[in-house]
Amino acid sequence: MKYLLQFSLIGLISCGGSQEPDDIVLDDPVELPAPDLSDVDLKGAFEEAFMALATIDLRPTWAGHKAALDRRAGACPDIFAGNPDIEDIDIRTSNDGWSWMDFCDQSNGISFGGFQYWEIDVNVSGDPTTGTGRTTEASRFLFGDALVGDGDAVLYEFDGQATDGLTTTSAAGDYYTWSYSSQMDGTATGSLTFDGSENAGGYRVGLARRASGGVDQGLEANGNVYFFERRIHDRFDSISANFEFIGPEAAGPDECALEPQGYLSLRDQDAFWYDLVFSPRYEGDPDDPDYPNAPYSECDGCGTLYVRGLEQEGIEVCLDLFMLWGGVLDPPPVSEFAFTLRGSGG
Repeated sequence: MKYLLQFSLIGLISCGGSQEPDDIVLDDPVELPAPDLSDVDLKGAFEEAFMALATIDLRPTWAGHKAALDRRAGACPDIFAGNPDIEDIDIRTSNDGWSWMDFCDQSNGISFGGFQYWEIDVNVSGDPTTGTGRTTEASRFLFGDALVGDGDAVLYEFDGQATDGLTTTSAAGDYYTWSYSSQMDGTATGSLTFDGSENAGGYRVGLARRASGGVDQGLEANGNVYFFERRIHDRFDSISANFEFIGPEAAGPDECALEPQGYLSLRDQDAFWYDLVFSPRYEGDPDDPDYPNAPYSECDGCGTLYVRGLEQEGIEVCLDLFMLWGGVLDPPPVSEFAFTLRGSGG
């Protein structure tokens, strides 16, 4: 019976299932109109986007995390050494940190819900008066799904995981270099994190970023961010980036300090992407599908603009990015990595 059924189905398909009726008329595809760019300050928008990337790292969320714990009262929330040891929570770390987990309400209206786990590590070695110098290494890790509120107001929310790290070296002869990296994957909101900042309302982010100063001055970014409330130049709600940028203090005679290698893209509120493409980040790499080997532009600070994947002929976007090296990328002090529960609600 099984084989008779298979034969019948095959016969049915072969006798007419693949034929197309003559009366079907297919409409021509509808091409969406290109957005009007006449009133868009593309230079200003992309420069603002580069500056916005300088604000997106673990620091604001870590500050919100600490400020939220300052609202702890009594045993709300419960504090644990290590992770909360809950079956569904897979932290995958050394488990040398601290955590809170609770669903509790205080008499003053402050509420804690979910969990948060964090780790800190700081190491200092060497002598800054020697040629080898002193090296300081500090790192933080934050993981959880936590919401802290005050009535209906969100004070702090972080759902995801994030890490950052700082390395500094100081040596004889006023030698000093630093490197600060951050990787965030998750959602961050809340007044304790973002009040007073341009990112009020928070964001959903998946971004790795590294900045450095001294002989290795530069900036790298790879990932994306969606702003819940902020709009870049009142139009764009998202940034996508994959670039590396050599700072003027580190650029050699054959290296470009006027523009990055790679691209930065903006999405407007109609979901159209505006891609500004500079010279290839991985020039000459046959395994990289994103760029052909030929560069898009000379070392002039100008990129090629694409909207919805189409090159915009006759539109040149040239940026002045030297404001990135004026201090906005400076790392946090090592003291910010120190965090004790002393004074956090007892």
